[in-house]
Amino acid sequence: MHWLTACVLCATASWAHAISLGQIDAFQSGATLEWRGSVVNSVADGGPMGAGDFALQAFSGGQGITVFNEVQWNGDFTAAGVTQISMDVRNPNAFDLQLRLAISRGQRPLPHGMGPTYVTAASQTVASDGAWQLVTFNVSPVDFIPSGNNNESTPNAAAALADVFHFRVIHNPTPGVFTSTGSGSVLLDNIRALGATVANADFDEDGDVDGGDLVQWQGDFGVNGRSDADNDGDSDGADFLAWQQRLGSGLPSVAATAAVPEPAMLLLLFTVASAGFRRTAGRKRQELISE
Repeated sequence: MHWLTACVLCATASWAHAISLGQIDAFQSGATLEWRGSVVNSVADGGPMGAGDFALQAFSGGQGITVFNEVQWNGDFTAAGVTQISMDVRNPNAFDLQLRLAISRGQRPLPHGMGPTYVTAASQTVASDGAWQLVTFNVSPVDFIPSGNNNESTPNAAAALADVFHFRVIHNPTPGVFTSTGSGSVLLDNIRALGATVANADFDEDGDVDGGDLVQWQGDFGVNGRSDADNDGDSDGADFLAWQQRLGSGLPSVAATAAVPEPAMLLLLFTVASAGFRRTAGRKRQELISE
C-alpha cells in the first residue's frame, strides 16, 4: 500500500510540471533540470554562445549515448500544441551521431525499452566536427513508430503523444530501437517545445523579444541558425519578420505569408528599427535625468 501511494504521488508530482508550448531548457542556472542518464553534468561556458553559456553534457556509461526526462517533458504534447522539439547539439565524438526522440506512454519503460514505447522513424545526423548544430524533430503521430519492444496489442502513437511519461533523446542509427548505442557523449542546449504556428523570436534567450534580439539576428543573419524563428535551419529575412511581428514595435505590420524582403530592404528595415530603439532609449535616459 505504501509503495502504491508513493508511485501515485510520484506520478502526480511529475505531471504537475507537464510540457507547455514555448518552454525551453537553457541550463543557465547550472542545474541539469531533471535530465538524467548514466552521467549527466551541467557544463559552464560549454554552450553555443561560449563564455557564460551553460550546456548539458551526457556521457554514455552503460546505457549508450542517451539522456531522458520525466518531469517537465511529459504530459499531453497534442493538447499543449507542441509539434516540434528543437535543440542545439554538439558532437565531441569521432563518429557522427544519429539522434532520435523516444517516448513511453503513461509509464516508465521497462529494461530494453519494453512497454508502450515509440521512437521517431527519422534520425537527425550531427556531424563529428565539434561544432554546435541546431536540430529540429517533428513530433506528430506520423513521425513515431512503435519500438521493437513495444508490447501493446494495438500500438497507437497518437495516444502515446497525449500521455507521455518518459521523454528521451537517443543515439541509434537503427530505426525502431528504443535503447541507445555508442560509447561517448553529447552536449545539448536550448531544448525547446515548439508549435507549427509559433515563431520564437527571443533570439538571445533572455525571456523577451526586444532590441537585443534584433542585434542577435544581425550577427546570425546568413551565418548560422541561432536566430531561427521559423525553424527552417537558418537565420534569414523571414526570421526578421517574425521578430518584428512579435515585438509590436510600430514598424509596418507584415503578414505571415508576405514575401521575404530583399537584403537591401532588410538593411533598411534594420537601420530604421535600430534608430527607433536608440531614440526610445534616449528618451528613457532623459526622463530619468529629469526626475
